[in-house]
Amino acid sequence: MDEDNLKKIIGELTNKLEQLESQLKDLQSQQLETGNNIVTLIQHAETMNNVTDASGMLAQHVTDLEEKLNYYKKNTDELKRIAKNANLYTNQFRDRNKEKLISLLVMEKFFKLSKQKKSSVNFLT
Repeated sequence: MDEDNLKKIIGELTNKLEQLESQLKDLQSQQLETGNNIVTLIQHAETMNNVTDASGMLAQHVTDLEEKLNYYKKNTDELKRIAKNANLYTNQFRDRNKEKLISLLVMEKFFKLSKQKKSSVNFLT
């Protein structure tokens, strides 16, 4: 193997190493973020466990929380998939003007149907 080929291979390996180091940093950052989120959820769970209600329903809802948190800590791909789907779903509610318009239309419809106000909007039903 001549010197030029050796330099080329070293260059390719150096680039690959830099890419892997960058990927490692990204994964470490994601892991840290996931760990911080889990700690926050556990803290909220502990707070919720300290809160009691007369029916005991709250306690039923948080009894397996730690088990679920540990599961998702080990299954981060599923956790990311759930988070992605949640974000996709909630994106439809991020337009403030649209949400205000919908709220006003709902109120207008309510007032019309309850005969509290004559509607200024022409509803089809």
